[in-house]
Amino acid sequence: MFLPRNQRHTFTPLPSRRNLLSATETDAKAREPTRIKNRCESMARTIILVFMSLCEWTDLLDPRPRAEAEACPISRGANIPLAELPKRMHELPAKGNVVKVCDLGVLAGDTVMLLEERGHRCAIVPFEYEYGFQSPQRHSGGDEKALDGVMWRSVATMPRYRLWEPNSFLMSVVREVRPGDAIDLGCGSGRDAVALADQGWQVTAVDILPDALDKGKDLLRRYAPASVGKVRWQACDIALFDAPAESADLVVCNLFFDPRATEIAASALRPGGLFVCETFTETHRREHNSPQEKRVVSREALERHPSLTIAHWSEGWSSDRHLARIVARKL
Repeated sequence: MFLPRNQRHTFTPLPSRRNLLSATETDAKAREPTRIKNRCESMARTIILVFMSLCEWTDLLDPRPRAEAEACPISRGANIPLAELPKRMHELPAKGNVVKVCDLGVLAGDTVMLLEERGHRCAIVPFEYEYGFQSPQRHSGGDEKALDGVMWRSVATMPRYRLWEPNSFLMSVVREVRPGDAIDLGCGSGRDAVALADQGWQVTAVDILPDALDKGKDLLRRYAPASVGKVRWQACDIALFDAPAESADLVVCNLFFDPRATEIAASALRPGGLFVCETFTETHRREHNSPQEKRVVSREALERHPSLTIAHWSEGWSSDRHLARIVARKL
């Protein structure tokens, strides 16, 4: 049946298969620069995350030589070779924690013997090898390479792990604070300073012991190399340390207290800046006869300070230590 001309529909002819493929290829080529740009931006974000964040924490020590650990990594194992361990004790957990050593036969036994001589508690535990990893010396030319039907990933892309942790109370406080300038008083081996620098803080790390600062520098180089320029290490007695007025947004003093720390915080902090401290209480001193009375924090003294106001104060036992956790704000 034929419709009158004025009632007929107008149909657009379909493109030929050849024309359709040509158009598709043209669209794909037009989109290619955008795809490449998006992929590069995604890779850049990934690289930033890798180099700007501390590697993941673990409680498993792999004491094998580095070459062997790279060739056949242990799942969630932090590799510190036994031969290097005496000089890298600052990378271990606090002595109250158990170091779990991979069950590697004689090597595990020798590792435990060394650690127990240094006062650490240890346990030998079973482990699993990381599936799909292979040394980059064996396969080069890409992050992934097919071998006998199995996809192997280069060891360069494997996650690294650490056994040490920064102060958890400090980390919980600064999580909500915009990074700025920080002073770490009595920084010791620099765990808090390294963690702060990794989060974007510019840190002045102060300790009277030069060898403690050397350990901090080593920790920074190994675990946060992108932040090496963000920490200034200063060997100085806190009693003699002089920070410029209103030059910091954060002053930290953990597991060590000196009455001078409060005065440094009051002077060095900008208005609104924070003084964060986790340290021993009078209860701890009575129980353990340590530290000296002047090394114990006093809430009454801090409350009377004209330039600081207490935003948080809590006390309690943590293992065998009675600690006060304090956040004070500069008025």
